[in-house]
Amino acid sequence: MLMRRYGWILSVLFGIGTSLLNGTGAEAAAPDVVRQAVLEAGLNAQKSEPHPWFDATFALSALHLNRNVDEANRVLKRITELWPIDANSKKEPETYWALSALSRTVLAHGALGSGRLSDDTEAALKAFFWPYTSLRSRPDTSNTWILEASENHDLMRKSVHCLIATVYAADATYRDRSFSDGKVASDHRDRWAVYFRRYCEERARKGLFVEVASPTYQKYDMQCLVNLRDFAPDSLTQKQVEKLMHLLWADWAQDQVAGYRGGGKSRVYSGGYARNGAQDGMFQTAHLYFDMPGSAGNGPTTVLIATSDYAPPAIVEKIAHARPTQRYTSLSRRPGVGHLRPDSLGYGNVNVVDPENSLLRVTRVAPDYVLGTVMFNPKVAHTGVSAQNRWSGVVFPTGADRRVYLECGSTREDKPQTYDALITAQLGPVLVAHKKRSAHKYNLTPYVVVPSAMSVRRMQDGWLFLKEGSGYVGIYAMGGYRWEEDRMVLLDQWRPILMACGSLAENGTFEDFVARLLETVVTEETDRITFQCLGAHLSVSRLQDALPTTHGKSFDLQPSFTYQSPYINAPWNSSVVHVTCGKDELILDFRARSAEELKTPSQDKPSDFDNDGAVGFHDFLLFAGGYGKSRSDVGYDACHGL
Repeated sequence: MLMRRYGWILSVLFGIGTSLLNGTGAEAAAPDVVRQAVLEAGLNAQKSEPHPWFDATFALSALHLNRNVDEANRVLKRITELWPIDANSKKEPETYWALSALSRTVLAHGALGSGRLSDDTEAALKAFFWPYTSLRSRPDTSNTWILEASENHDLMRKSVHCLIATVYAADATYRDRSFSDGKVASDHRDRWAVYFRRYCEERARKGLFVEVASPTYQKYDMQCLVNLRDFAPDSLTQKQVEKLMHLLWADWAQDQVAGYRGGGKSRVYSGGYARNGAQDGMFQTAHLYFDMPGSAGNGPTTVLIATSDYAPPAIVEKIAHARPTQRYTSLSRRPGVGHLRPDSLGYGNVNVVDPENSLLRVTRVAPDYVLGTVMFNPKVAHTGVSAQNRWSGVVFPTGADRRVYLECGSTREDKPQTYDALITAQLGPVLVAHKKRSAHKYNLTPYVVVPSAMSVRRMQDGWLFLKEGSGYVGIYAMGGYRWEEDRMVLLDQWRPILMACGSLAENGTFEDFVARLLETVVTEETDRITFQCLGAHLSVSRLQDALPTTHGKSFDLQPSFTYQSPYINAPWNSSVVHVTCGKDELILDFRARSAEELKTPSQDKPSDFDNDGAVGFHDFLLFAGGYGKSRSDVGYDACHGL
């Protein structure tokens, strides 16, 4: 419906047809057709040689579709024989990436599910998991912010342990066996249920994931959440996980334009994931739920998710549909402060997150572009999975590669990694960035990626101006730059970069936009450089690693809310999140510690969209043209009209 409803709007606004947005020239397919196609593709997932992940994906698809069941059983049993788990190893097993699919298979199609697993295959899978879960399952209900390795790996491991403990607790052969801590499966099952209820509540209260909107890794989170939503040991936990998934999809819906997710991100590797919005795991998974252009792909995570009957609530689809007429700034606190320490049992490293101290995600959303960053305090330590390969820039709805973004070179050629490389600040459509002086050893010279496909451009007075559809962006690199392929590489790595966006509706013609940006005032003082651009006032320190200021005031990275936008609102640390679209409202109440608590209606109120109470925050919403003056001004009628 997204394409059918708004194809004409996109065509008028951006001067393109729906076939170009689809990428292949094909019309967007309905979600049920896409889901079936993904499952059919799963039947062809196997490679020429045995491979645990692709073999498990084939078997899950076959059993779900009730086709090639005997072959699926044979392939699953072969996995257990070819790749047994070594109980003495501290490394992850060779089958690691297949474990989410295999654990789902046991529950969905074993004795507790469809019964399509043969008795000997189910027994082989249960025996296969024993040296993994019995030794590594460590449910700690007191703290859900201690992450085993990276965040997505943490969720993969713990969700598998939860599901397999559930399997063992229901099996007379295993239910009385002791795990390495002396407890039995039912104890682990019950503690994991408590853990994940608290996990979901904590993510809702503190700003979701540390790996913010990662196009690489969020698909792994989603497959784990789907597994828990369908097979957690009790309905209370399942409902709690489902609410977290609703919130994650609402967060995606308000950030995307034509399905391509904008806004600041973490762990975005240079190359395909940074350059191509269609490679984002959420973009692909969204095709299972929304009628939109592009492809769902046929990756193992997408196939697994397609076997679930989960779908986001109708209000999320309404938000996604309303987006082509909206213009607003979305603010949200995000976790990421913390440190790394060795795992106490020798299983690699552990990320210890301090969820009380936040980063601030700022996203400027318009029909023609989405500009965003994640602002952080450069004086505090961040977990590696928060600091790694941050992405800031603008995406346009005219194509998966129509985006301009900031990166830093890396000394690592095998897997280019950077950490807390660029200190950024954003006010509405204006973003400033400069390299952190106490830089990680991997961080090299900053640059701006400008795809060659974006051909409508002009260079004048040190600026590069680009027009894409009806959206515009201007980039000013102080100290000059040189071209290396499609990258503007700074001549002086310590000088700041200014990026400003606009559109036909906001600024008039492209020539008008260029003229406005050429009026930018740049003031250099001994200790700072100040930019006055499109009504924004931003100062960058020349002497130390510090967050930029506005009118001499510091930005508050710890405001009184967790989420603040036209669509998602919650006070800081609230277990109740309000998702709204026009007159429609979805209240996500995460206070689900007991059935009795669910009977008590929420007394929490949503935070007001314009009332933030933090120093400098009205600059985000009300500066220079007042695009956020009231709810009606930012396009709420779009929701009413759906």
